[in-house]
Parts: sequence; C-alpha cells; structure tokens
Amino acid sequence: MQSRVSEFLQYLVVERNASSHTITSYQHDISRFYSFLEDALGREPDIQDCDVHLIRDYLARLTKAGYARTTIARSIAAIRSFYRFLALRGYITKNPAKNVTTPKIARRLPRYVNINEISALLEAPDQSTLGLRDRAILETLYATGLRVSELVRLDIQDLDFRVGYVRAFGKGSKERIVPIGRKALSALERYLRESRPSLLEARWDAGSRTKGGKDVRHGLELDGALFLNKFGQRISTRGVERIVDKYVLLTSQRFSMSPHTLRHSFATHLLEAGADLRAVQELLGHANISTTQIYTHITTDRLREVYMRSHPRAHLNEPEKK
Repeated sequence: MQSRVSEFLQYLVVERNASSHTITSYQHDISRFYSFLEDALGREPDIQDCDVHLIRDYLARLTKAGYARTTIARSIAAIRSFYRFLALRGYITKNPAKNVTTPKIARRLPRYVNINEISALLEAPDQSTLGLRDRAILETLYATGLRVSELVRLDIQDLDFRVGYVRAFGKGSKERIVPIGRKALSALERYLRESRPSLLEARWDAGSRTKGGKDVRHGLELDGALFLNKFGQRISTRGVERIVDKYVLLTSQRFSMSPHTLRHSFATHLLEAGADLRAVQELLGHANISTTQIYTHITTDRLREVYMRSHPRAHLNEPEKK
C-alpha cells in the first residue's frame, strides 16, 4: 500500500498539477488513515483490505476524537481520491469510499471591511523603501482580489502596465488575466522605480554579482520576482501576512485582517456596486459559481441592514409618530 500511496502523490503532481498544499494535506490524511488500518487489521494493510465499513469506522474515530468537520471532510476527499486513482489504474475493482457521505459544513460568511477602512489601510505605509513596497502589495491585493499565494508568485513580466492587466496563476496553476486599477499601477510603478532596486541590492554581494563571468543584475531586474523581502529574495506568504498585520495594528482596525480579507472585500465591494456575479467569479478564479455566490449573502444582508435602518415603516412594532 505504501508504494501505491507514493505513486498516487506523484500522480497528483504530474497529472493533476495539484498545489503543494493539497499534496501535503492528502499525504497527511492518507498516512493517518494507513495508521488506522494497521491498528484495525493488526498487520500491514494491503490496498484490497479496505471496505466501506472500515472507512466509516475511521470517520467515527475522527469524530469521537474531536476533529473539525472540515478536517473530516478533507480526509474523506483524500481517501476517495486515492481509491479512485487505484481503480483507474486497475489495482482495485471498485472504490470503497465512493458512497461514503461527506459531513455537511456550515459555510461561514467571509469577513470584509468597508471602503473607508480599506482606504485607511492602503494609505498607512510611509515613503521608505519598505513602505513603498508595502503600499504596492496592499494596493495590488485589493485592486485584483488575488490570493496571497498568487501574489507572491508574480514576476515583473506578469504585469502589463500599458493595458492594465496582471497575469496570475491560481489553484492547479490555472492562468487568468485580471485587470488592475490606476491607483495600484501607480503604486507598483513607484515601487519598481524607487524601492525594488534598493531591495535587490541586498543580494548583490561579491559572490552573487556574477554568474559564469557575466553580470546577472540586469536579468534579476527584468525577469525576477515582483515583490521582494528585505533580503532581496521573493517575499513569502507569511511575509505578506505580517505586512497586513502591521498596518491593521497601525490603523486600529475594528478586527484582525488577513490578505484574504482584502480578497473578500474586493468581491463584496464589486457586487455592492452592481458587478455581475459571473464577472466576479472570473476575477476571483473560482471554478464553480457556487463559491462566488456566498458573497451575495453578504450584500443581501447589508441591503436589509440599510433598509431596516432607513425606511420609515421598516419597524412595525414602533408606534407611528404624529
């Protein structure tokens, strides 16, 4: 079974083009299931050993152990995907996880912030080298609705200043073209002109200025990572999260934010302004429109809140004023 697990993970990388996060999660989930099978069978399991009853016993154990429904649902998805792979390869005749029910997960409404709070956040960075970079990062997140993982993967060549578009690679490395507004482009132009060259200097030490006898600085300037950390390397997702945390604290926002909050705010503000749901789906890179529809609940709730606060006859229990 262990060799088939390795083959499955390789299949995810090569044929499904799964993200590193998905592969790590599936590997962890299947490893935990493998340990359960060892305990249940009293020996090293074989791929033919598993049936629907064992899988249900495993899920019952996860539930009893207090695992969240989201974790259990992901475990089912990993196991189902693994046995589907085995069936496709002809190693087993049927998928024992096919008819296992996934627990229902209550969908939480995404948190978002209003336009005034967004403006305060975007204008908080100073004019220093890191401040100009931070402003460009925050403006780009809100202007495009990119996931933080998509943002940190951007290269300079992914920006088209003339047309005003950015090329992003989403889940499964799916490419999409996203428009980017003038404010964000202005912040990016200034960052590239005044800030990035200074950050790049950090990696131009005596040992890295040349490669094969040639000066490589020009290549780094034109084709390298768009956003750099203070050491001149591509910034990480955690680095971007720290930047958001810093300015949330600085502007005394009413609740904590993450880069994903800016993505949620991007989608919510577009819908509030009358954007088409399908267009927002494309901009966010959602495979299914049902994922985007959750934002309509936010806008509907907001409309009701405005109505209840503003309409003179919204509060039926209050006596009419004479």
